Amino acid sequence: MLHNLSILESKNLEMAIRAKNIQISELQNTLDNDDHNLSLPIGDKVNLKKHYESKLKFYRSQHNTKWKEWPNKTSYILSLVKSDNNKHRNHKKRKHRKDRRTERDAKRALETGSVVVLVNESIPPGALALLGKGLGYVPTPKTDKIETRLDMKLLTNKILNYSNRVLSGEALKRSGPSIFNIPAKLRRKNYTSAKLSEEPTVNEAVETMKSNLDAKLRTEPTEPSSTNLSHAETQGLKWLETKIKGGVIAITKA
Repeated sequence: MLHNLSILESKNLEMAIRAKNIQISELQNTLDNDDHNLSLPIGDKVNLKKHYESKLKFYRSQHNTKWKEWPNKTSYILSLVKSDNNKHRNHKKRKHRKDRRTERDAKRALETGSVVVLVNESIPPGALALLGKGLGYVPTPKTDKIETRLDMKLLTNKILNYSNRVLSGEALKRSGPSIFNIPAKLRRKNYTSAKLSEEPTVNEAVETMKSNLDAKLRTEPTEPSSTNLSHAETQGLKWLETKIKGGVIAITKA
């Protein structure tokens, strides 16, 4: 933290000194210009020149006292400041290259006919480039922690319920249609906590599964560390989702 503040402090000081030097230069040019491009009496011009000289003297006094007394940075800190500036410039260059590549991909998708636009909407290049990858292209998924916990709830309930049926002999008596013959997408999901099993080993296994998942979700970031979409394509995906949800556009396979 102190390291980052030191770098920020050096940047702000450098910007402040540069701005004051520009003001000093402008004031000096104003003093050197006898005309001032103003229709003023001679007395007012003299007073104006004295005002500028006084202001210029103040700035120079600040430069000779306060700025020079500013703590000097070590060569290591100064090198980090320079390196940080270079990283910022390199980041802008990389972003520019990615944006250019996205524009080329969007143009290629339209020219080759892999994407055909039939609506009167201005579609971002990122959305066109993403659609050009094909409808089977899958972006890097995000971790939905709430959905993951609910899935674990369903799994542990299923284990406990099956254990209770087996121990009570109910599972052996059932010969008719079972709920598990219904397709998974059509089943009603019940997230109510199931009754604990009479077998302690089953309960211990369920608790271990829950605690392991909790520990994993606490340390696992929601956003993936890497993604297979560029920034423009990610924005294009959000644009498509918003438009589709609002019923403005629809995407179909030709």
